[in-house]
Amino acid sequence: MAIMNGTSIVTITPDLAKKWLENNTANRAFRKGILKKYEEELQAGRWQLNGEAIKFAVDGTLLDGQHRLQACVNSGVSFSSYVVRNLPKEVFETLDNGAVRKSADLLSIEGAKNTTLLASMCSWIQTYKKAVMTGSWDASMSADRHAVIEFYREEPHISEAATVASNHRTPLIQASILGAIHHLVPYKKDSEQWIAAIASGSNLQSCPQAIQFLREWLINDRLKRIKSNREFVSAFTVKSWNAARENRPVKLFKYCDERFPELNTK
Repeated sequence: MAIMNGTSIVTITPDLAKKWLENNTANRAFRKGILKKYEEELQAGRWQLNGEAIKFAVDGTLLDGQHRLQACVNSGVSFSSYVVRNLPKEVFETLDNGAVRKSADLLSIEGAKNTTLLASMCSWIQTYKKAVMTGSWDASMSADRHAVIEFYREEPHISEAATVASNHRTPLIQASILGAIHHLVPYKKDSEQWIAAIASGSNLQSCPQAIQFLREWLINDRLKRIKSNREFVSAFTVKSWNAARENRPVKLFKYCDERFPELNTK
């Protein structure tokens, strides 16, 4: 083993790889395609020491290299790699080796659950806030992965809204839209009942008419050959919440040449 500037070159055996994977406590899910590719490279003897490193945080958490280590275990073939230790845990956000790290990957190392849904909710909220400020929805303003992780760190209780949205999934509307709205509004009990009614269609007769109207619109939109985009669905869902909150009847959803609607949080 050669050591230089805190970095070492280590011959990693399957047993050692298995031991190191025990420290993979908050990493992303395995990508089968990447894993298979690495296994084939190892079995064919094509793996080379190329400068890419297995990286560990200062607390011992595995930050980068899970696919290489698991491929070593699966293939039974040892390989040599640079190993870097004692990195700040936050550097996980900047790592892009092997498979590109997405927002959900970063949330995973934070210990979050429902990470794909949660990442989409964080992105929706930041796009929504910008739309309210500027008056228009711009999909290109969606939050990047670093903005998503910062938002989660500031408001970790958004995980509770993700759980609610996940429990009421429906093919009619993206769970991230409903979950994000649930997080933003202060009336959690009313909001969860609103989500449940939209998702299941149960007890609609006792619900505000705006909920029934939105559900019918979503069903009809799903049957269309060209479906409404995320902006229109988001705008109509916000309008439905507002009308239901204010107990106003809805005859028509309209969103044309107007500012993006703002949620009623009163």
